[in-house]
Amino acid sequence: MNNALALFKGLLIAAIVVVDGWALFQVVSYTLQNCHNGLAIVLMIGVGSIGVLLLTALMAWVIQPAVYLLTFLFAIIGGITEWVLNRRRSHA
Repeated sequence: MNNALALFKGLLIAAIVVVDGWALFQVVSYTLQNCHNGLAIVLMIGVGSIGVLLLTALMAWVIQPAVYLLTFLFAIIGGITEWVLNRRRSHA
């Protein structure tokens, strides 16, 4: 069960990192295409990064019940798998 939960934790962190990386890339590329003033570029990237951070926090708060449900399912599947494998080893 611990392996299943560790796998789920890794997948969840990877998904958040990929979405945040993509969003930050979009902010930076939009800023560099549309701004030519150095201070404006710094401000737009900074504000965009803060916006991405706030949206990530909001997204995590909104999908928290789904994360709990998926964690429960991963724990059940991991527990059943561990039980079957241990049962198979003990009778062999």
